[in-house]
Amino acid sequence: VRGIGYPCRLVAPGSLPLSDVTSIKTLVWEAEYAQPDVGDGSALRRRYFATACASHLRVDVDGLLRELSRDGVPHYGASLADPAAAASLTGYPLGHIPPFYHGVPLALYVDASALPAPTDYV
Repeated sequence: VRGIGYPCRLVAPGSLPLSDVTSIKTLVWEAEYAQPDVGDGSALRRRYFATACASHLRVDVDGLLRELSRDGVPHYGASLADPAAAASLTGYPLGHIPPFYHGVPLALYVDASALPAPTDYV
């Protein structure tokens, strides 16, 4: 987290009250999009990406699709990736996927709830 500009300090395990801890979930998704170089838009392709948010929140799939389509490439539906695909892409089994440093470059969409405040600890 320090590497991306958030000041943090290491603390001993168990030294923070649970009310000060944010649990983050990372989900790997699969979405279909229209291949830009096909004039009629009939050729659909798949892409994988990840989201990170506080574990008690749900991902707004419609909002996510709008964000994915912002570059002018329409996306049609997003669903959670197959567990084997998620593990292959990230190098981690489900339930243990970190939000950063995956096995392959993977676009990551981070909800503000997952970003540390200036006083957060690692």
